[in-house]
Amino acid sequence: MKLTLILGAQGVILDNYSNNFSAFNIIEEIASPSFPFLSPPVEWLLVFERDAQDGQTLTVTLSTELNGEPIHEADRELGFGNKSRLRLRMAMLGMPLSNPGKLELVVKHGDKILGSYVIRINSIGKVEMKSDVS
Repeated sequence: MKLTLILGAQGVILDNYSNNFSAFNIIEEIASPSFPFLSPPVEWLLVFERDAQDGQTLTVTLSTELNGEPIHEADRELGFGNKSRLRLRMAMLGMPLSNPGKLELVVKHGDKILGSYVIRINSIGKVEMKSDVS
């Protein structure tokens, strides 16, 4: 099995007529003035392809890591049926992040890493509020 596409975005939509996905506001980095903070929602799109010798149902481990340290991990069963491709859409509705660095979704099948997606978490310092009083 291989992972042919992985991306994180503000939104991932399946068009029921064309059966195509659209992703908007692809997320490469998130900025915060202070830590810890709750990350904004991220929707993930993953596309898997299985080999002919693979079973119709395969399990992957999805691990969310901050600077290489796991902060969430879950197994997901993929039911390919008779198809060779499977598209998985899922949402991370917010995750507490303790410090800046690298937020990474790592996808594994057994001990093999199929792929990953990195979102940079940046500290932008204190935000100053300006007002215009007349």
